[in-house]
Amino acid sequence: MCRSEVIITDPAKLLELFDVHKGPIPNLRPRWNLCPTDPGPIVRIDEQGDRRLEAAIWDYRDDKVTELKGRRPLINVQGERFKSSTAFETRRCLVPTNGFYEFARINGKPQPFFFRREDWGVFAFGGAWSMWQGPAETKLTYTLLTTPPSKLVAEVHERMSLVVDEADWETWLTGTKADAAKLVRANPLAGFVRYPVSTRANSVRNDDPSLVEPVELEDELAFRLTAG
Repeated sequence: MCRSEVIITDPAKLLELFDVHKGPIPNLRPRWNLCPTDPGPIVRIDEQGDRRLEAAIWDYRDDKVTELKGRRPLINVQGERFKSSTAFETRRCLVPTNGFYEFARINGKPQPFFFRREDWGVFAFGGAWSMWQGPAETKLTYTLLTTPPSKLVAEVHERMSLVVDEADWETWLTGTKADAAKLVRANPLAGFVRYPVSTRANSVRNDDPSLVEPVELEDELAFRLTAG
């Protein structure tokens, strides 16, 4: 399941891709290693029924969250369980991305793999948003739903973040709870590629294009034995 991702497409282009016609363009810079509690773009239906592209914190915070200190960020929720919740019915969102990292353990160490479309195009995770009233200000927050893995992901991790196909974006945002729930399934990731990248992607301090360059695994056999 995704715990860091890449989003480098200009927000103005995201407005076009996600058919957003209202609201300001969020001030977001390209990210090669967007991590939990960082701000990132989401697409949601606002209180007036309009589709919006907004910056949100990757850490779902609902009314039960009163203190952040010592709290583990809620960046993923199990889709099979979450789809029965009220939040799933009323606060679904799309999370634009250009790719994501998953981590395999090889010889006891985390090895990042990068997943993206072959053409580097934008795709979208299925998430849920919450407007959180913090001590000083209101924050828009979100989390990603997870599913069992597709074949491409399964060798690396036992879960994956929900990828919503473009043909289903409207259903995810505005469809009934029952219709949206049908989309909570492993996406086969047709047209995607996967390859190992530098362990520099393990650190939140690193955020540059070199993170997504392919590398040779130091122990290919160990990975195959782990994956098998």
